[in-house]
Amino acid sequence: MLRESDAPPKSYIHVKGDWRERGGEVEPGTLAVLPPMPAGPEPARLRMARWLASPEHPLTARVAVNRLWQEIFGRGIVYTSADFGTQGDRPTHPELLDWLASEYMQRGWSTKQMIRLMVTSATYRQSSNARPELTAKDPSNTLFARQSRLRLPRSGFAMERCTRRVCWIRAWAGRACGRRSPRESPSFPTAAA
Repeated sequence: MLRESDAPPKSYIHVKGDWRERGGEVEPGTLAVLPPMPAGPEPARLRMARWLASPEHPLTARVAVNRLWQEIFGRGIVYTSADFGTQGDRPTHPELLDWLASEYMQRGWSTKQMIRLMVTSATYRQSSNARPELTAKDPSNTLFARQSRLRLPRSGFAMERCTRRVCWIRAWAGRACGRRSPRESPSFPTAAA
């Protein structure tokens, strides 16, 4: 079992990224724009995990929800899902992103519930047909006025074909996908036996 040492190793700034050239000593902490990490007797990694998932620090939930949205709708609420910083794009719907992040935390970080919430929404269930008046107002569909025509990525397409092939082979062999056929059911003793 690993234990944290009483005297953690000292960390230094590496001048120009060179690990051999030490600058000033640095202490563990967070950026000034983020809420401070709480001090306590528990190990530092546990404190950091609790800090990342705390309601006062919604950035983790915002990033997670944006990635789920991107998987379902084809692009995220923040278009640059890999960069939520100053270099990235601003969210097209910041209130929606905040609401989804708070829902994600309130629902116990349940990804299944969030996916269900998104796919049962009116935004997801709308048609992908582009109407001329909407295309003139919003050609890139940043307002989500229509559903995007989703394409499976190459890996997803291959997996879909493989899954269908396996289901077809199982059906041909007399076994249903995910279920046991009556022929495979265990035999129960009857009164005559």
